[in-house]
Amino acid sequence: MQRHLNVNLEGFDSKGFTSSRSQAEDAQPAGINPLMQTPAPATRGSVFVPPLATALQQARTAQAVLRKTKISPKKLNEFARLIRRMHIDDALVQCQIAPNKAAKLCYKLLLSAKDNAEKDKGLDPEKLRIDRAFVGKGQHSKRMNTHARGRSGVRHVYHSHLTIILAEGQLKRVTRFRPPNAQWNKHKRSIPASVA
Repeated sequence: MQRHLNVNLEGFDSKGFTSSRSQAEDAQPAGINPLMQTPAPATRGSVFVPPLATALQQARTAQAVLRKTKISPKKLNEFARLIRRMHIDDALVQCQIAPNKAAKLCYKLLLSAKDNAEKDKGLDPEKLRIDRAFVGKGQHSKRMNTHARGRSGVRHVYHSHLTIILAEGQLKRVTRFRPPNAQWNKHKRSIPASVA
């Protein structure tokens, strides 16, 4: 059962009230929406990059990949974060100084990447810097761990992948090497005769 209300809207226009019917009648015909004229984003959500630009960029880079190494990705990424955006020689010094396993793995991979850059790509070794160093999670496995009183538990064995990409760039060397026989600028302490 529908009811039709007949309402007189003449007095409402003067008080600031308007009806939707009168606005629709007064409106101009709809034009083309400017938002519909903009190009749509790519279907996969990626930004279009000309193939020539990526080819030129890849030509000036060299990479080395270490896969399925037995170390936690968290520990490896902690050290990889330290050497990112460094000059290659500074990063090699950092790897030699650090006492952990991740540093040894990064050292071997940096030497391999530097060799790839020199021999395969013909890049200048003095201008090389670490453009990207990222860690991927490898396949984890579970092992049985024995506990006291005949009980057992689960131990996780972590594996990870490390990728280092070198690029040519203007980057200052930070590390300064001192010859082994250089004199220290520090004053020598003399031991008083009363103590000795």
